[in-house]
Amino acid sequence: MRSCRPNDINNEEGFTLLEVLVAFVILAGSLGLIYSFLSNGMDRSELSSAEMTAMLIAQSKLAESETLPRNIEGDTGEFHWTVTRTPQQGSGQGARRQTLELDHVKVTVSWAGTKGKRHFDLESLRPVVQ
Repeated sequence: MRSCRPNDINNEEGFTLLEVLVAFVILAGSLGLIYSFLSNGMDRSELSSAEMTAMLIAQSKLAESETLPRNIEGDTGEFHWTVTRTPQQGSGQGARRQTLELDHVKVTVSWAGTKGKRHFDLESLRPVVQ
């Protein structure tokens, strides 16, 4: 027969309350870091996608700038764009030594991002089509 002595009570197996609390603190900290990493990754992905869309809109408007009025603006989805054409001073010379007339074309695409208003600018010199 075994007798129940005070030393036998201290030999119980299992976790103490302090060990469980420390484990929960470590788990909570780890989950917080994982959430932060995932959240930042999603924000960067969204920003990259919006910048790519803005760049494509700007390229498209630059390509069709010859057929647009000198100053025009509009909306494409959640993106607002403006196209500004101004005559370029000091035009260059062509292959036949004829003076080329050039326009300075600036396309600005703006949108509301997760961290405020964002914009993308694209500029080019284009020959004036008569």
